[in-house]
Amino acid sequence: MNWPPIENQSPTPLHAFCPWFEGRNREWGPFGSSSFEEERNFQGTIDEYLSIRNDAVPIIVAVQAGDADMVRKIIDVDPGALTSTGLEGETALHMAAAMGHAGIVEILCLGGADVGALTEDFSTPLLHCARFCPPEASLKTAKSLLAHSANPITALGDYTPLYFALRRAHLPLAELLLPHTDVTKQIGGNQSLYLMAALDSGRFPGAHDPLGALRLVLPRILPTLQERDIMECVQGGGVLALDTVVKAVPPIMAPNPSEWLRDKALRIAVCALPHSRAHRREPADVIGVLDRALSYGLDPSALVGRICEYQDADVLKWAVGQGAKLTQYPRAELAERMRYLGDDWQGFVLELWDAQEIAETK
Repeated sequence: MNWPPIENQSPTPLHAFCPWFEGRNREWGPFGSSSFEEERNFQGTIDEYLSIRNDAVPIIVAVQAGDADMVRKIIDVDPGALTSTGLEGETALHMAAAMGHAGIVEILCLGGADVGALTEDFSTPLLHCARFCPPEASLKTAKSLLAHSANPITALGDYTPLYFALRRAHLPLAELLLPHTDVTKQIGGNQSLYLMAALDSGRFPGAHDPLGALRLVLPRILPTLQERDIMECVQGGGVLALDTVVKAVPPIMAPNPSEWLRDKALRIAVCALPHSRAHRREPADVIGVLDRALSYGLDPSALVGRICEYQDADVLKWAVGQGAKLTQYPRAELAERMRYLGDDWQGFVLELWDAQEIAETK
């Protein structure tokens, strides 16, 4: 075949990623009970598996090494190598797309590789690109796949390439995929899938602009945004996400956004105070949301019970400073409510109650 002049690519570590291994620790399977050997039917360590999982497929070895010349030679000798798969059903095109070897992606596509090929977990090369490709290479790699008719909406369940691009904060790639995808899709009937991905991106390692994905997708999902979505913004993105959404004025706030915010002020504040510690944000961010709720018309005393149970001294001091009345509860009742939260926290709350009681009786 008359190949284009594409140079060899920089090698990538052989186990830079592993789709099956994503989200699992080094000792157990996905449910915490089955061993790695049972799950993958592989006798050996996880490191050994990661190193050899594609070593039996020469064209994939060449892709992993970034050896464009060898990839060309293999295809010239055996075009059927394009359909060869590794232990997880990945073709050479999957591997090249995941590693960001855009030049080799072009060679494979010109050689006749199937851009719609599926792995054992039903991932296409474009999905692999969105899920695993280094950010600096994802746009060029995806453009090459799309130029060869890759389907941008083939999904892993509900999750399209755009979902993964947003979640990983690969904004140029997300911008490329956005026109091809219906971002109004919801999960569970009332949660915006792409809003959740955009909010998750702020927590993704290396996200330099935690609101970039939200700003990108928000104009498209604004007409279908629901109350629950706005509350998810508070919980997932804090005060900056709340400000971004409120400034956009979703239709659900019509005809009077100020009145809508006043009615929802308590719920907005409660969303900033989740029971789960895993969803907690920095105290300054929590206080920022509570400040906004106060400006919408929130009575801080309505939050006393929830803030006391939240167990953050800075947040509780903020509430007291804004006029929240701990003394709306009898001291004994408040002490009972705090009894299960530890002696130190109970003592701190009661000290504030005593100080407030003294100030009120003067």
